[in-house]
Amino acid sequence: ADVGLLSIHDGRLRFRHPLVRSGVLQSETLTRRLAAHAALAAALADEPYRRTWHRAQSIVGPDDQIADELEASVAVVLGRGAVMSAIAGLQRSAELTSSPARRGHRLLMAAEHAFGLGRADLVNQLVTAAARLDLSELDYARMQWLQEIFNDRVPGDATRVLELCATARQSVQADDRDLALNLLLGAALRCWWADTGPAARARVAEVTRELTDA
Repeated sequence: ADVGLLSIHDGRLRFRHPLVRSGVLQSETLTRRLAAHAALAAALADEPYRRTWHRAQSIVGPDDQIADELEASVAVVLGRGAVMSAIAGLQRSAELTSSPARRGHRLLMAAEHAFGLGRADLVNQLVTAAARLDLSELDYARMQWLQEIFNDRVPGDATRVLELCATARQSVQADDRDLALNLLLGAALRCWWADTGPAARARVAEVTRELTDA
């Protein structure tokens, strides 16, 4: 404040420039950064999302309660249109999660939002991290779809089409029709871009009818 890098007015602190803020953060030790986040969390009792975010940044190691709160707050962030913030929140929530399966689920949720932004690089990064974990059957199906969505012009592969149809059936059984339809779309696109043979095309149509008639 003395040298003009930040100012304080009516109890609000403002940095002269965003780069100044980044420089201050990077120059501090981990211990002081954690303490600062903890202090901010304590001062933001009336702002649940920001409080949860700072609590999540104030700890090292897993904390399932804070991880759950952070995931629950993602809807608020998405409601404000801050998709990248929602992705960052889910990533941090995954880092704080002790259960590998739950951690993988949160990474895949983040990947779905990254897909919505067209961020193939981020989708790949998140899916690769989730693939190392012990996923539930439904999340494994979700990972299959996320691996497929940016490869819709890959030459036809009848075996892959049949695999996607089988995974779509599993998703229906797990009561996730939207995921099943996404998987079938990936299978259908493979049939569209190259000749996968009549058997593969017939299977896509068959499973789609099963889903729409259910």
